[in-house]
Amino acid sequence: MQPLQMLNAIWHKTMTTFFERSRRKQKGSDLADIPSAKYLTRQQTSQRYKVYPSDDNTFQVENALTGVRHTVLLEEHTCRCTRFDEYNSPCSHGIAAIRFMKKNPFDYFDNCYF
Repeated sequence: MQPLQMLNAIWHKTMTTFFERSRRKQKGSDLADIPSAKYLTRQQTSQRYKVYPSDDNTFQVENALTGVRHTVLLEEHTCRCTRFDEYNSPCSHGIAAIRFMKKNPFDYFDNCYF
């Protein structure tokens, strides 16, 4: 296959894939399928942490098995692990702190997920 024909075939396959994915119905109503699955994994992981509040915004979240601690700042949507910023949604430490405060974790997701 000639290089230009190969690039054209790749382009057509990519465009077709994007089109089909945009038309496919998502399983959940709140989040798209992949972010939802990743959130559920992080939520399950968050159950092994102990949360120590400093105030309504600042928390020390400790892994009960290893003793490793992370500082979570809920209002700033940040965690020392940097995944809160990376995901634009709560990391497992953030979810533990949010659940400790009996708040809705979806309130801490970036608008791009909805």
